Amino acid sequence: MALILMKSKFLPSGIDFFCAGIIFFVLSSALAVPQKMPMDFSMFESRVLRLALEQAQQMSTHWDPSQRDCSGFVRFLYRQTRANTAGWYQADHQLHDYASAEDLVQHNFYFVQNQVDVEKLKTGDVLVFYSPNKKTEDRYHLMTVLKFSHQAAHDVLLVYHNGASGKEGAVRKISLRELQKNLNNEWSASPNNPRYKGVYRWQGWRQKI
Repeated sequence: MALILMKSKFLPSGIDFFCAGIIFFVLSSALAVPQKMPMDFSMFESRVLRLALEQAQQMSTHWDPSQRDCSGFVRFLYRQTRANTAGWYQADHQLHDYASAEDLVQHNFYFVQNQVDVEKLKTGDVLVFYSPNKKTEDRYHLMTVLKFSHQAAHDVLLVYHNGASGKEGAVRKISLRELQKNLNNEWSASPNNPRYKGVYRWQGWRQKI
C-alpha cells in the first residue's frame, strides 16, 4: 500500500503529519488482512457430514484420483473442510502434504477407545483395522465416523473408500449397527476381532472436544 501524506483540515493541529500517516497505514493494513480463526468443531462437523455424503454420491473432481483410497478419503475430508490446512506428520515428525494410513494413525490421530462406546464417538473419528498378512499398502483400513444429532444412538454411519482403483473405486457407507450384526465379519469393530485396532481421533481436536 502506498503511503501518501498530505495536509488536511481534519487532522488535529497537534499531531505530526508523518506520524498520522504511519498510524493510518498500520490501521489500514490490519483491516486488510483477514484474521485466521481456529476451526470450531461444530463447524467442522457440519462440513464433513455434507462432504462425506457427497462423495458417496459422486466423488469430487478436487480429490486427486491417485489418492483415492481409505486414507486418502480421510486426508481429503480434513483438507477440504479446512480443519487441517497445515499438512500431515510423518515418522520424521515434519509436516508433509501426504501421509499414509500408517502415518495418519501413528502420527496424526490418537487412540480414543477400543470397545465402541457410541456416546463417545465424534464425527471425523476413524475406526482402524490392520491386517498384517496383506501387502504393505493394503494393511490398514480406515472408516470415518459420521454422527447425526437426529439419529438413534446406534445409527452411527461409517463412510470409507473401498480401496479399489478406476471404475471399481467408490465411497461406501454402512451403519455401525449393520456392521456389528455379524461379529465374525473381518470389519467388525469388536475387541474380539484381531484386525480391529480401535477408534482414533485427530490430534487437532485434543483438548477441544
